Amino acid sequence: MCIRDSDRIERETGLVIPLAALFEDDTIAGLARAFREGRPGLDAPIVMLNEGGTLPPLVFLHGDLVGGFYCRRLAHLLGPDQPVAAVHPHGIDAAPIPETIEAMAADRIRALRAQRPRGPYVLGGFCNGAFVAFEMARQLTEQGERVPAVIVIEARAPAGARSSGPSAAGERYVTFDRDGGFRVLAPHDRRSDEHLRYTRAMDRYAGGPYAGHIVVVRSGGLDDARPDLGWAGFAASTEVHVLPGDHVTVVTRHIDRLASVTRQAIDHALGGIAR
Repeated sequence: MCIRDSDRIERETGLVIPLAALFEDDTIAGLARAFREGRPGLDAPIVMLNEGGTLPPLVFLHGDLVGGFYCRRLAHLLGPDQPVAAVHPHGIDAAPIPETIEAMAADRIRALRAQRPRGPYVLGGFCNGAFVAFEMARQLTEQGERVPAVIVIEARAPAGARSSGPSAAGERYVTFDRDGGFRVLAPHDRRSDEHLRYTRAMDRYAGGPYAGHIVVVRSGGLDDARPDLGWAGFAASTEVHVLPGDHVTVVTRHIDRLASVTRQAIDHALGGIAR
């Protein structure tokens, strides 16, 4: 079942399907069981996969406003001993989207600590999730936690604060690319409003120094002449992996390659610290 199927079920039955239920078991029988049992936590912002694993968790911000179900395949490929905390982006459950990446990170840290109070943590994120994962790593490090590595997937490094002030309903927003071209963005439905809010938050985010290691994963289809996408200026050390595909297929068709890089990054990050 995909997110479009769940939308249709909600429209026709009036029953709202918790996203976590789709992560646990997306069969009709599984969803029916979730409704009957009414288990608490199904609307939580974090879903634990491979929860019985004994290794420190990979905290993964999938960045997908329509589900991020590729996380299930990633968790499977990483193996049953590797817990994966699949962290949903703000807005996926119609909750308010914070104005800044810093606020998004702080809120998700609170949710993470409620489930896994202490590190070490390895963080990872795709697209907008990479920014939130990186900021979470910075904040957790400032709080005294061990965050030896962050895996950023298909995300250019922060370019600095280019706008300020709160967003307003119905506003238009202009984005500029590196070649001087521009786009005018304006919300016309829920999805476009979410896209605008994330675009603003990412444009405003300046980042800052991080004392750990950044693993940059980019697709061959990403158009950027900088091998590290600019991340070397933010971390103590970086490494770069170029995978086949494009922005979408790098986490779908080539998820096995992504899992291999992720496994290596986790093993290397945790190899030098006590588990």
